[in-house]
Amino acid sequence: MAELTFAQKISLVKAIKTEIISFPAYRYRKLRDLLTFCEDPKDVDVVLKAVMALCEVFTDIIPSYKIREQGGENDDQPKDGEKGRSIKTSKETEALQTQEQFILKCYKDYLQVLEVFSKIKIGKMSKDSDDKSKTFAFYERLRLQSVESYCTLLERHPHFNYRMNILQLVCHKLSNQDISVRSMATRCIKRLLKVDNNSLLSFKLDILKQL
Repeated sequence: MAELTFAQKISLVKAIKTEIISFPAYRYRKLRDLLTFCEDPKDVDVVLKAVMALCEVFTDIIPSYKIREQGGENDDQPKDGEKGRSIKTSKETEALQTQEQFILKCYKDYLQVLEVFSKIKIGKMSKDSDDKSKTFAFYERLRLQSVESYCTLLERHPHFNYRMNILQLVCHKLSNQDISVRSMATRCIKRLLKVDNNSLLSFKLDILKQL
């Protein structure tokens, strides 16, 4: 996508975001396109828009249940007397499973992107820039947006996959030197602990253990 102009990239990010949210069952594979826009941190404005778009998309399309990862330890094992029994899966179920696994993989990749950006050494990144103050401000925004995305996803979907990974990263930010990062993480943890939902009691205990 390097041949696209800045304006075209921004427009495309917005269009893809709208497309996925409007038709997730048919356009979920375009998540990979949005992730592609996150690959070049030198194009900070586009990366920032892509990070924000992905957060909005995942917040909207993540299901209200935890997705079972195929090939993982949680896969169902055949019970006694069931070995050799053929299980017929409908095309609709197969399509849903394919969609869920793709979304989960992209979600995992996105979380890894956020982790990298949330740990950006702003001074180092802007050291060789012609306009250090502008570059510093860009990378600061990117770092803050990454932390904000973590917090948003954890608050909106505390039941979903990788919640402990996100929680650990957010809790780590509670002692960050940047007051904006520290405040963001603190607000997130406080809001989670205040949620009136009995199904999150065990998760709240996990939060307290991290503090």
